[in-house]
Amino acid sequence: MQLQNIDLTSVEIKELGEIFQNGIQELPSDLPSEYISLIEETNGGFTENQVFHFFGINGPLHHNVLEWNKSDLWKKHYGLDDQCFVFAEDLFGDQYYFKRGKRGNAIYFLNSCKGKSHFAADRLEALIDDLIDDCEEMMVEQLDVAKQFFEQKDVKWRPFKHLSYIHPPILSGSDDDPDNIELCDSITNLSFNGQLIEQLKNVPEGTAIKEIQVDKKTNTVKLVY
Repeated sequence: MQLQNIDLTSVEIKELGEIFQNGIQELPSDLPSEYISLIEETNGGFTENQVFHFFGINGPLHHNVLEWNKSDLWKKHYGLDDQCFVFAEDLFGDQYYFKRGKRGNAIYFLNSCKGKSHFAADRLEALIDDLIDDCEEMMVEQLDVAKQFFEQKDVKWRPFKHLSYIHPPILSGSDDDPDNIELCDSITNLSFNGQLIEQLKNVPEGTAIKEIQVDKKTNTVKLVY
């Protein structure tokens, strides 16, 4: 697996070495050694097909793994605590994380649209071999919809953006209609989806949702029913 470099123009080049080393030291000590090696070699980046994004030590908020794992950024909406260390994501905003202290190097997958986590692989190498390197076979339907979206809408891929559903599948929106997809800031996408999932937990089954109120200034979502 090769990762495309991230543009770190927001950070002075002469400072990168010091920032990088400081960041490595701040990583939790119980993370798998193969992950630490990956970070030391690449500082994260995007896979060649741009489907997967591995967070790095420095760079913008959307790429910095230390910032990304702060609860208040988006994780709190999904019930992920400090023991869940997110290290990668895919084009659709689904997150991949180590569950520290449990099952050793095991990796879990968070479906960001449904708020459900599932076991993904027993180690990083297996995840890369079984999913990332073979994603064209493992994610056929999702990637087909993504291809239709980019071609039909004449939209270019951009880093730190997710393919986000305009009408969320959790509210009966289609997950295979390119017209129901838009490019969205990665943090905004996770925050909005997470808030919907949080609020739906308190809505009686069968209740009709009248409106979704979005306040872009405060990045908050409210269901009206």
